[in-house]
Amino acid sequence: MTTVLVVSPDPQLRSLARQALGGEGRVVVEAADTESALRAAISPELAACVLDTSRPIDLESVCDHVREITPSAPILFLASADQRWLPGALPRRDSLDQVLERPVSAAALSRAVKGLLEGHEFGHGSLPIGDAELDAGTHEVRGNGQSVLLTPTEFRLLEYLASRPGQLAPFSQLLTEVWGFPAGTGSSELVRSHMRNLRAKLRRVTVHADDVIRTVSRRGYRLG
Repeated sequence: MTTVLVVSPDPQLRSLARQALGGEGRVVVEAADTESALRAAISPELAACVLDTSRPIDLESVCDHVREITPSAPILFLASADQRWLPGALPRRDSLDQVLERPVSAAALSRAVKGLLEGHEFGHGSLPIGDAELDAGTHEVRGNGQSVLLTPTEFRLLEYLASRPGQLAPFSQLLTEVWGFPAGTGSSELVRSHMRNLRAKLRRVTVHADDVIRTVSRRGYRLG
């Protein structure tokens, strides 16, 4: 059994992490604040730490403690877009730790932690999008001799659909998994608006853009 420590003041994020990371021989230990994280990270069997960078978590204290107990345990920072790209904003070891931008989906979190535990970078690869491909490292879609850069939200939306080819993704599910809204909140029109923008970009890189993401009337979307 491997232990993954999840540190976040957000109970919904901890619940998402528990569901995404539990099983497959993993034990998820949760901590809601700095003090409980320091008490929880006492096992030399700790395999990885998922660390929400939201206040009031003391990132330096948690990182120092995790690294003292298990120096080889990678840390996955769940950070804002500003933190992710601002040099020095996170106490990250380039050769070991990784960053995932909030809000996160269960699928993205699961892939990220799996990549860390297997010792490779999770964010650099591609997913097929019809006759184009989505680059997970650069957030670009490439095809037809061209490329388009997606916004963070467009990327999360397309990545979520691409990770479930052929499966219906209802509006409510997308609002929760992609946007991070609590269950039962958020507007389906928000999803439709982003989808219109995303499809406009896809038309620049694939001749089959309108067939790549299919609308399921009044229910949601599916890829292919």
